Amino acid sequence: MAHDKLQVLTEKATGPYRAMLYDCDGTLADNMQAHKDTYAQVALQQNITIDTQIIDDFAGLPIPAVVEEINKKYNATFDPVQFEELKSALFYNHFIHTTQ
Repeated sequence: MAHDKLQVLTEKATGPYRAMLYDCDGTLADNMQAHKDTYAQVALQQNITIDTQIIDDFAGLPIPAVVEEINKKYNATFDPVQFEELKSALFYNHFIHTTQ
């Protein structure tokens, strides 16, 4: 199902355009809860329960920067790049269908 939505979006983005500005997350798509849930689930994989308010507090920052803030607040040692990879895979494989 996630692949179908990505395919439709990709098809809509093809055409005789000279330029395209694309900002979907939080602008065209309501997917913040899905992002919060993915942060929480990846953290839980290392037995760390996070308050997802931290995601709101740092919304707009790149994932590795948010992970650094999570590390500070929870005295955690998440590798920001690995966390981002896990979070992205989880989002696209299990949460993208919840996007409004």
